[in-house]
Amino acid sequence: SLFLLGAGLFILFTGKYMYMGDFGFVRGLFCFILGYLVHLLSQKINPRFGTLPELLFLFLLLLVFKYLPSEGAILLPFVFALGIFIFVSGKGIITSFLETKPAQFLGKISYSVYLNHAIVVLILKKLFFDLLGLDQSKVSINVGYLLISVASTIVYSYFTNRYIETGIGGRLKQRLYRGTKKV
Repeated sequence: SLFLLGAGLFILFTGKYMYMGDFGFVRGLFCFILGYLVHLLSQKINPRFGTLPELLFLFLLLLVFKYLPSEGAILLPFVFALGIFIFVSGKGIITSFLETKPAQFLGKISYSVYLNHAIVVLILKKLFFDLLGLDQSKVSINVGYLLISVASTIVYSYFTNRYIETGIGGRLKQRLYRGTKKV
């Protein structure tokens, strides 16, 4: 709580919530501790939210992204914390969807998607519009570009997750742990 308060006060008084330089870790610390508090709260209270609170949260999220001025960015962690609390305790249609195998798969590879999407989009943009010379003003071309970008990112991210994150990462972890056996 003290760390959350300290990080929150630092961000509030310096106005550097979105700051990525020397003090970007303060934002990470603030959000991490807030997430931990949401976890503790969800362990103590489990209200079993239905579909209506889930939909209301998504509507709130749309309003926040549409109308929240950049100076109000400090509120975003609290909005997301509310959403996490609702969905962790949810039993509505959206939570049910998030528990399906396709959604779980996307969650599993989400870090790879985060890391890979920009490179895939840039390569496909060069291919579509520079090398093939397709017309960027046509809606059908842009829809095709979008669909191929999303599909390619998912496929590429599956392989990087499987063979780099999980594969190489798992072997490195095994080697590191093997060297630190307790006597």
